[in-house]
Amino acid sequence: MRELVERITRPSYLIGFVLSAIPLLAFPGVYGGYGLPKAVALQLLTALILSVWAFRVPSSAGYRSESDRSLYRASGLEPIFDILRSPLTIAGLAFVVSQSLATIFSLSPSISFWGGHERWVGTVANMCGFVILLAVPLICRNRGDVRGMVSLVLLGSAIVAAIGIAQRTCPDFPIPAWFYPRVSSTLGNPIFLGAYLVLVVPLVAERWIESVRRLRAGPSRLDVLDMAAYTVLLAGQLACLFLTGSRGPWLGAACAALAFSVLLAWRRSRPRLLVVALTIFVGLALLLLLLNLPKTPLQALLDLPYVSRLRLVQDSGSVSERMLVWQGAWELIRERPAIGGAIGG
Repeated sequence: MRELVERITRPSYLIGFVLSAIPLLAFPGVYGGYGLPKAVALQLLTALILSVWAFRVPSSAGYRSESDRSLYRASGLEPIFDILRSPLTIAGLAFVVSQSLATIFSLSPSISFWGGHERWVGTVANMCGFVILLAVPLICRNRGDVRGMVSLVLLGSAIVAAIGIAQRTCPDFPIPAWFYPRVSSTLGNPIFLGAYLVLVVPLVAERWIESVRRLRAGPSRLDVLDMAAYTVLLAGQLACLFLTGSRGPWLGAACAALAFSVLLAWRRSRPRLLVVALTIFVGLALLLLLLNLPKTPLQALLDLPYVSRLRLVQDSGSVSERMLVWQGAWELIRERPAIGGAIGG
């Protein structure tokens, strides 16, 4: 019975992570036709994980001898309890509790629970994400499992980046970019696409560095092909990230690159790399500051495509809208304090 459960659950996990690693579930012909299919896929993956746990726990209940203890710890309740004792899981549980309380006391519990009709990001989606967060360390039993899952993610990112570049180069591409010339690929929004790419770019960078190391140690035809493939993939992801025109992911990518360079310099004892990374980061920060200061020579650059997205002062988009919302909220708090004073004018 145990072997049967193992044979069933491992492919199930693989299928689930293939679906989650390649974000192609969408109705591209309809604006807003991205959130619902992805939300349903997330719920189905969570149900699959919970059903796998339900099969595994009873199947491992009779294997508690010392000889089978390693097998039990790999698939029974003990690894779940070990994860629940970790600080990361405690923080996740605190998040789940806060989400539940926010939903219960929400002005619209139904919308808070399921999410809006366009994005479907509510408490259900957050709970599903928490279950998947717990499932990953239970599935990855060795480096081979981790490498396989990362490879699936990179495969999905290659497809997503290719579609994003095609949206920019081919205006009649079957999957439209609703915010053209900013691309959104299959994620429905340039910001979502940029955030997704920021998460996968470091994975490709690590594979690229690994391929370069192997090529220097002893070049072979396979090593050359690996380096070429990862070079093309990394360049495509960075190009697609640029074409999103999303400021938040750009800034996130810069901070991630700085953190990655600092860790790499510390791990390999290369202070020059740290100096170069800090210099580039400070230079980009000064450039961003000068672009937003009035009457500077760099103001002319804001007329260029995509570079204009770096204008944060007097922005006509979401930044100005958020500033107006917070300004109105602050004036309301001052004029009609809900706590510590009489309400009224």
